Amino acid sequence: MKEKKQGLLKRILAVLLSVFMIVSGLPGYVEEVAAATDLTSIPYCPVCRSSIKVTYTKTATCISTGEGVATCTKSGCTWSTTGTVPKNLNNHRYNQSSATCSAPKKCLDCGYVAESQKAHTCEWVTTVASTCHSGGHKEYNCTVCGANCGGEDTPPSNNHSFSRFLYTEKAATCTSKGSDVYGCSTPGCPASIAKETSMLPHTCKWVTTVASTCHSGGHKDYKCTVCGAITNGEDTPPSNNHNFTKFVRTEKAATCKEEGSAIYQCSNSGCTATTSKSTPIVDHKWNQSAATCKAAKKCTVCGYVAEPQKAHTCKWVTTVASTCHSGGH
Repeated sequence: MKEKKQGLLKRILAVLLSVFMIVSGLPGYVEEVAAATDLTSIPYCPVCRSSIKVTYTKTATCISTGEGVATCTKSGCTWSTTGTVPKNLNNHRYNQSSATCSAPKKCLDCGYVAESQKAHTCEWVTTVASTCHSGGHKEYNCTVCGANCGGEDTPPSNNHSFSRFLYTEKAATCTSKGSDVYGCSTPGCPASIAKETSMLPHTCKWVTTVASTCHSGGHKDYKCTVCGAITNGEDTPPSNNHNFTKFVRTEKAATCKEEGSAIYQCSNSGCTATTSKSTPIVDHKWNQSAATCKAAKKCTVCGYVAEPQKAHTCKWVTTVASTCHSGGH
């Protein structure tokens, strides 16, 4: 019961407050609101002084006013009025969301430029490639919109590929370099160039310049058979191929029992080397040519018996003839 009384009291106070506000309103405000056409000039409800709400029926732009209806926001208050809204200089209708390199961002109605046109982002694009012998062309095009910002011809690259052999201009030897002429392998290119070729290696063999002997060394050179250049050389040792044929003296005489020895000197010119050579056993010295029944055939030096003494070949020989009255022998 108490709560109902409090609610009724609140409603009565609200009605009295509204009547007070209307009675105590500023002089002429209601008339001003009634005569107003600009909805933005009405700060509050002329009936209850509550805040108002403007509902736009036509949006104001940068070149034209808008239209709308103002209503009181207080529940139960039915005040409303129609009117206009001033131009909105910030409510532009732009051609695009942001400026590009092909157009600025500007208002389609008033021409206001919000963002200036951006510079082109250009790079060089080859439209005709240069070759080693002919020029080409390139364009400076925008990578965003494709606009052409310029163009220019490009010179020949001169990047020849000299890999096509034509002919030998000069043959290389082991003493001098040569040259071969090569043409550019790019189709249609007449350019050519001479390329140096390396010297050939020497064709060498060993040549004796000082012959070795049996007692002295020599020398040999590694000599080119084409140009004669000597690329190496070395001394050679003595050959030691002595020719011991010059008899000097008997060192020990040979007998029929043992070998002897003799000193021989090398017969090569200027060589004094000597060596000892064995001499063979000599023949026996026989007492006679053959054995007889008187004596054997034997060496008078060593006593070697080559043939033993032969047996006698005997027969009876009458030395004293027997007689009739005496014997014989």
